[in-house]
Amino acid sequence: MDIKDVKIAEAGRYLEWGKITAEKLEQACEAVYGIVELTPLVIVYNPKDCAIVKGSKANFSVRVLDDTDVSYQWQYLSTAQGANWTNSGASSGKTEDLSFNTSNTSYNGYKYRCILTKGDNQLITEPVTLTVTNS
Repeated sequence: MDIKDVKIAEAGRYLEWGKITAEKLEQACEAVYGIVELTPLVIVYNPKDCAIVKGSKANFSVRVLDDTDVSYQWQYLSTAQGANWTNSGASSGKTEDLSFNTSNTSYNGYKYRCILTKGDNQLITEPVTLTVTNS
């Protein structure tokens, strides 16, 4: 078992705790107010900075408490763009995981974030940085 396995197990434990807490919140709202509240949009795992060697795959992930009816839009900000975020054109750009190959170091310094939408609720993750080196 390596550190990655431990981190995954730990994240799963917190995700399960979050689901149980959300279910109890929904039950309390129904009992007290006679209504069923939808589980709020809560991020339980934020994307992390990524450092890779050119030619490798970059991976970013986000997880929410209850992913029912959640839409994802990954965006990037290049070092030359200023403050204008661009929607990802990667095939995984509308899922909870963003993965793409980097054939050169031109992606070095790019920022990435994800816009999560569920009903009328919207959250934007904090930007993370991709570092791409030659070796």
